[in-house]
Amino acid sequence: MAAAPGPAARRTLFVGDRPLVFEAALDVPELRMEWIWAVAGSPLEKRLIELGRPFERFHRDDNARLLEAVGSTPFDLLISNGCPVILPVGRLARPGRVFLNVHPSPLPDMRGKHPLNGALLFETGVVGATMHYMTDGIDDGPIVSRETIPITDDLDLGLLYHLVFRLEARVFTHGIRKLVDASFQLAGEKQASGGRYYSGRERDRRLELATMADTEILRRVRAFGVRTQGAICRLDGNEYRVIEARIVRSPDVLAEFGDLAPGSLALAYDGKLLVRTCEGLVSLTVIED
Repeated sequence: MAAAPGPAARRTLFVGDRPLVFEAALDVPELRMEWIWAVAGSPLEKRLIELGRPFERFHRDDNARLLEAVGSTPFDLLISNGCPVILPVGRLARPGRVFLNVHPSPLPDMRGKHPLNGALLFETGVVGATMHYMTDGIDDGPIVSRETIPITDDLDLGLLYHLVFRLEARVFTHGIRKLVDASFQLAGEKQASGGRYYSGRERDRRLELATMADTEILRRVRAFGVRTQGAICRLDGNEYRVIEARIVRSPDVLAEFGDLAPGSLALAYDGKLLVRTCEGLVSLTVIED
């Protein structure tokens, strides 16, 4: 059950697509959750329907409607978590207003829309979550709370989403307590210079099976290896989405298909494609659109 807000609780506007930070905010008695804007079709929308909470729905390309609504809302605190729209914080700022974003990376590294894809693509070695003050820049305001976790070999993209979205809720809970204890006067830690930015690019999902090293194929597939995304390849005039890849080292299989030209389909079996690459053979798990 959510904590009952106190009489002086901050009127809060939540906007985004993920439910765990939202639910953590409900447990903070110093916050009064009065306005909720959820991305249409998102996990947040689904959870709000389950909870019976009133909310407004917006689409990812519905910038004008959201900005008009936010501009006319008399909130004290805005919490963004997975909001696809860049909010004009400078124009919305008022005395005493606070703008917070919870971002799924250890800022300043991996700013942008798709930090977990970027973490696997660039092999950063860690993922994380950060709560920071919002500015007119992208993911660059002072940090209130941040945690990291290592990327181990057994973690695929789906598991990283699971871990990091839960980490976001923990980071939020820790950070909001710091802010409450400081009467929302905490300056935060200025972000260090540098850090990479990543918002998904179509070319990063493409597999050039005739020319790419096997490890590069595996890296790209891992970076986009969930059913809603997938790496992309073309074989025999057909396009496929790939969510898993592994190198095949069996001498018998290599001997059978070793004479094929790189980029050729060797075998289709059980939802997988065995492909001849420039280095050997790779098995690709594909999904149908």
